[in-house]
Amino acid sequence: MQPTDEVVAKASKVYQGAERCFFVSQSNLQLTVKQLATELNNAKIVRNPYNVSYDAAPPEA
Repeated sequence: MQPTDEVVAKASKVYQGAERCFFVSQSNLQLTVKQLATELNNAKIVRNPYNVSYDAAPPEA
């Protein structure tokens, strides 16, 4: 289902107004930029580690 122009405009404002937008791949970022028809200068790609057990817990700080 295609979102309405109003929904796209609101989503674009949210993404652009965020301090930072994180994506787990360049592909995800590019797709979002295409869908919103806007650049996201506040976007950052964070790599999702591999070979990590799903039940692994981060070390206590």
